[in-house]
Amino acid sequence: MVEMDKNKKSVIVLVGSRAEKNSNTGKLCVAFLDVLKKSAYSQGSLIQSEILYPSDWNIMPCRSCGTCFRKGFCPLDQKDGMAMLKNKIRKSDGIIFASPVYAAAVSGDMKILVDRLAGWLHTMPLIGKTAGVFSTADSNNGDAVTSYLNKMVGLMGASIVISQNVFIHFGTLLLKDDELLNSVLKEGAVKFWEGMGGKLEYNLEQEEYFHIQNLRFHKLLEIEQQYPGLSFGEKRIWEEQGYFKYNSLQEVIREKNI
Repeated sequence: MVEMDKNKKSVIVLVGSRAEKNSNTGKLCVAFLDVLKKSAYSQGSLIQSEILYPSDWNIMPCRSCGTCFRKGFCPLDQKDGMAMLKNKIRKSDGIIFASPVYAAAVSGDMKILVDRLAGWLHTMPLIGKTAGVFSTADSNNGDAVTSYLNKMVGLMGASIVISQNVFIHFGTLLLKDDELLNSVLKEGAVKFWEGMGGKLEYNLEQEEYFHIQNLRFHKLLEIEQQYPGLSFGEKRIWEEQGYFKYNSLQEVIREKNI
């Protein structure tokens, strides 16, 4: 049991559906976690998971004040559940973003969540985190949802190891015994577990984005040194995360031993 505790990993799942536990998206995530936990247990490890739905998020829409970009924090975080949510994400080893297709896009709740995480798109606090993206669709535009979430979660710094759209028939339960789906879940669970174990996958776009942001924050640092009265919140976060001393995303992963 001591060894099990040592190898315990935590996964937070964010499901953007008002149908919550009765949603096909929620059922898909439950099915994936079941496969993931069995895979981890077979290797002597444990997965601690939590699935959160919009009623658990309890967050307000972004009001476009720009404080997150200018000062490095959101003034709404202390007025709703966002501070709690961010803390859970930061403490997790793995994150899953899942949304049904609503009007050819992510659900309104998922969009509100991503909007409230906008500050993270510049500071990349999820570097070293393993992530998965799921969408469910009755007919089409599932790829549009996964593409959007891939971009947003990727720019936040997470390593996305599984991205999957699942087609369902409207009004019916997700078919848990579907051979193809089970194969996808099994393969994805293996990659997810390996990611949390250190086998992270980053693409060229993420590497280039880190480089661009690094140059940007070095420039802001120079400006602060020239004008002591100025203070850039995002630059402070980049500094606190220790990213200034790295020239590439791969250096962060290698030297931090993530």
